[in-house]
Amino acid sequence: MGFLYYCGVTQLIGYTYKIEGRISYGRRILSFIFLTLSGFLIVYGFAVPFIVEEYDPKTYSPIAGIILATVPFFAGFVIGIKTDILVNTERKHITIRKSVSGVVFKKTILRYEQLEYVSVFRNYTGYHEAKLFYNGRENVHLFEIRKELQAVSKVERISDALSIPVHNLILVEYWKDKKAPYVSPGEREISAYLSEGRRSFWQNTLVLLLSIIVISGIYSFINLLVKNDFELEKGMRLIGFIVILLGGLSATLFLVRNYLFDFKNGHYKMIYKIGPLEFGQWKLIRRYDYVSIQKNNQGMFRIHFGCNKTKHFRLGMYGSYEEALQVATRLALKFNVDLWDETSPS
Repeated sequence: MGFLYYCGVTQLIGYTYKIEGRISYGRRILSFIFLTLSGFLIVYGFAVPFIVEEYDPKTYSPIAGIILATVPFFAGFVIGIKTDILVNTERKHITIRKSVSGVVFKKTILRYEQLEYVSVFRNYTGYHEAKLFYNGRENVHLFEIRKELQAVSKVERISDALSIPVHNLILVEYWKDKKAPYVSPGEREISAYLSEGRRSFWQNTLVLLLSIIVISGIYSFINLLVKNDFELEKGMRLIGFIVILLGGLSATLFLVRNYLFDFKNGHYKMIYKIGPLEFGQWKLIRRYDYVSIQKNNQGMFRIHFGCNKTKHFRLGMYGSYEEALQVATRLALKFNVDLWDETSPS
């Protein structure tokens, strides 16, 4: 029951391509639960005078039920958002339509001069995100899927439909090496930079909601701590656990990973970024060994970069052997190493 979008690509009349967002059943169920809870709180708030025998209008108002219902309504609304993207290559504009339960509440039209490429990468939560880049660094979030094979397949369909290249940024670190020695900024060379971009709207909104809950929990925890009441020990433990859990969840959703490679000095750096904060350290690549192409059981072609004798990175997966061969050849020339074709026993 994950938070993800499925994506379909459809060619329409007038050189328009529709990338349809299909919300998973998990998100539909959560959205329905939150919206139903919101409606129940509103109805219950107005029904209190009729079902409570000792009702005191001076101490209760139906407005309280409405205010209380805003939190689950907001959560259900955000989780239930469905995004459809239409690309009109003739008029050169991108239309983004956001809807909840079939009702369109926002429509945005973006003009572009040039479609650049579509990228796919694995984010920190383990899901695979795809973005459509245009006018240089401008981009539109397309979808988020857990399965790598499914994400790559859909990205290739979008690439074929729009006649633009695919940038496969699925990079997995299989090993951890020693910290690289200090290199002055003047001697540092950024040979490659890969970024996961920005988080989607629903993730940022959920992080904001979780942050409000965490801040409220910290305030309650401090309040109980000041009272120093032994009977409130269990309550303090529960609030502390909730604060740690929700705080970690919000940090995970807001975390973005960027990758830097310094081929001149043989270093690489994985940057973890949370809002304005970022941290990471340079690590050492002592030896460049090979670049290889391998074929998995699903018929996809993986590119591996071997270094330090027994270490390797997985640099991406492609559905076409020719495309994988072109990328692997460029990497082999960049690293100045041999290219191994391991797609067949021969």
